[in-house]
Amino acid sequence: MKYLILCLITLCMLACGRSEEPSATAQNDPQSVADQAAAEAQEVVERAKSGKPPIAAADAEGCAVIDSGLIVEFFQTGEAEVVYTNSIPSRRAGHVVCFARWDKPDKEQIEKANQQAMMEWAKSVGSADKKPQPKMVSDINEVSLTLVANSFDSASDAVTSLEGTIAMLTKGITVEVQGQKRKAKMEFGPWIEGVGDKAIWSDKGGLNFAYDARRYTLNVSVYEDEEQNQEAAIELAQQIIKSL
Repeated sequence: MKYLILCLITLCMLACGRSEEPSATAQNDPQSVADQAAAEAQEVVERAKSGKPPIAAADAEGCAVIDSGLIVEFFQTGEAEVVYTNSIPSRRAGHVVCFARWDKPDKEQIEKANQQAMMEWAKSVGSADKKPQPKMVSDINEVSLTLVANSFDSASDAVTSLEGTIAMLTKGITVEVQGQKRKAKMEFGPWIEGVGDKAIWSDKGGLNFAYDARRYTLNVSVYEDEEQNQEAAIELAQQIIKSL
């Protein structure tokens, strides 16, 4: 459970951003940017613990770009197959998350394979030849777009916020979970050209990008190969930006 809490805090920090204009010092000092982002991330966590309202509320209308037919056209699937939902799993942080989900073509085969793997694992429990618990294969394709709650006065402020959050998580943050200090750290690829004002990829956090005074996180879980998911996320983000 404590590892789940740590994971949620880390992803919350990845999505959070600054709601106030950065100081000149913060703009010129990467460490100051990272420290300020960490302080604001901690504020999000504290508000979540106390039940206080989020720092800012994202506009749920931004989900319209997801259910506009873009997903159907991009992935060449039937409109009737896709289910759209606008939920807020990270409600305490204020982020709106837009989902598009549809069944994989081989859904039944995947379900049977998962059941068989679990049965074989269960039979091996307690024996000398115990098998490792199998990783279940998802039978659903999913695309999610997170609209980061914090608003920015300018595109450059959104970029600065993204840079600060990435710097903070690359260095690693120490948080206290159930009385024990744990270090959370994420790895990112190089900055990606041609996606909004600034963009970067993380296997754990998806495609994070800033565009027009807003920040977004886009996750694509359609292909077994993570590189294919990354390529699709980049191309889809470019299409989303054109529609914003």
